Amino acid sequence: MSAVLSERQTRILAGDRNPKFLATVDASGEPNVVPIISLTPVEPGVVGFAEFMMWKTKQNLIATGAAALTALDDRLNYFTARARLRSFENTGDLFEAIARLPMFVHHPYNAIRAAGALELEETGADGRLPPLRLLLTHLRAARLAQAAASGDVVPGSRTVPRLAAEKFGRLKAVKAVAWPVERGGGPSVDVLPAGGVAPVGERALVVADPSVASAVPEGSRVAVAVITTDPIAYQVKGVARKWRGCLLVRVTHSYSASPPLPGKPLL
Repeated sequence: MSAVLSERQTRILAGDRNPKFLATVDASGEPNVVPIISLTPVEPGVVGFAEFMMWKTKQNLIATGAAALTALDDRLNYFTARARLRSFENTGDLFEAIARLPMFVHHPYNAIRAAGALELEETGADGRLPPLRLLLTHLRAARLAQAAASGDVVPGSRTVPRLAAEKFGRLKAVKAVAWPVERGGGPSVDVLPAGGVAPVGERALVVADPSVASAVPEGSRVAVAVITTDPIAYQVKGVARKWRGCLLVRVTHSYSASPPLPGKPLL
């Protein structure tokens, strides 16, 4: 039986300018998380989204069907949910509903290729990122990142472009962290919004958000995405370990996550 969003969750997800992230996982357990602002409730227990400049996310959904999403409003209320792919459709009611979203109607070059439907399995975390806590975790992440950089805690070559590293370190940018889990005998994925993220030079990230640090297992592969008010988005992937009560992510790959070339490897 599908999970049904509460009125509060529906309102957050329906906001066409609210930050929304969709996490997926491939058959090997490699997570992926990117901003998908077109995520929107279309019927009880079903979330629709546009296939628009989407490659890895669609590949993962077809391969495993597993997904998780998180959305936030302008007061940083948020929720998470787990879902499975129901279908991709290029005609019919779902396609028409997604194609009529303001972000596509008013931009003639933003034609969608198809509409996806996710069937919600369960809702997860439901809360708020309080501004004071967000500021404190941001400052803590910055201090720890400086300590990690000066102490050579993360040796190795440059893996994060300077412009991308700067975006992850912004207080007012929105970030999300995804990691793989085993569920029902197959690969699945979880996701959380993350406050308190800071770059360690150009090769790692510190995530000081206690909810994320406690949820992600030691040694897990993780994906971390950021979207700014510009809007510009990036995704990095790497291996996480616990360090001084935080999560230290040794970045192995960096990608653009916004037009004109979403999914393009960087460096």
